[in-house]
Amino acid sequence: MIRMLLASARRWDGDVRMTVLTDRATALGELDAMVSRHDVNSADLMLARTRAQRQFVGAYDFSLPLIFLDLDILINRPVASLFDRQFDIGLTWRRKREMPINGGVILASNRRPEKATHFFDRWLQVYEERYSAESGWWGDQRALNELVVLPKVRSGSEVRVVADGVECVILPGVRYNFSPHWLMPSVVLPRRGTSLLHFKGPRRKKYMGAFFELHINATHGPWQRLMRAYRSIR
Repeated sequence: MIRMLLASARRWDGDVRMTVLTDRATALGELDAMVSRHDVNSADLMLARTRAQRQFVGAYDFSLPLIFLDLDILINRPVASLFDRQFDIGLTWRRKREMPINGGVILASNRRPEKATHFFDRWLQVYEERYSAESGWWGDQRALNELVVLPKVRSGSEVRVVADGVECVILPGVRYNFSPHWLMPSVVLPRRGTSLLHFKGPRRKKYMGAFFELHINATHGPWQRLMRAYRSIR
């Protein structure tokens, strides 16, 4: 999945750089990416990830903008132009009453690095102070949704809010954090209007390879891509 994510990014931007945040021991094999290792207790997985993201931001030079992505995501359209907008942090929203803002896609602009760093400081602080009981799962998103309150918004729209002095743009998940259905027909079409596809859950992950082969892997011809897509879901 990491290799597919990187290949999908480089389809649109050959100069993109990737860093994989992981634990101290996991072997990643041959990857054309940097690796940033952190202390991770599997029982506190999401809290450890939030801490790792904060540590990475604190050490980052912000010579370029930054995007944090879950590894089960494919980039389906160019996204660099998002940073032409004026914001500090970019997030995505979905129609989910309890946690509308999803933590799988986070953009950090380099126009005001101190604001981006402050955002991750506050996010981690809220997590540790209020949701440490959910350190294994969900606590990161609960903290994120407390820090950034989504106002009423129409379907497919984006909104801007200020969270503790940080300017946030909240993008529609149907375009920038879309989860395909788990059935094969949902990955046959190229979804040209969708920039980021998030293959959440074990059933959806099964079709990540199929979508990659059908629509992103330009190193093979159409027939080869079709056969490789078929093999990926067998």
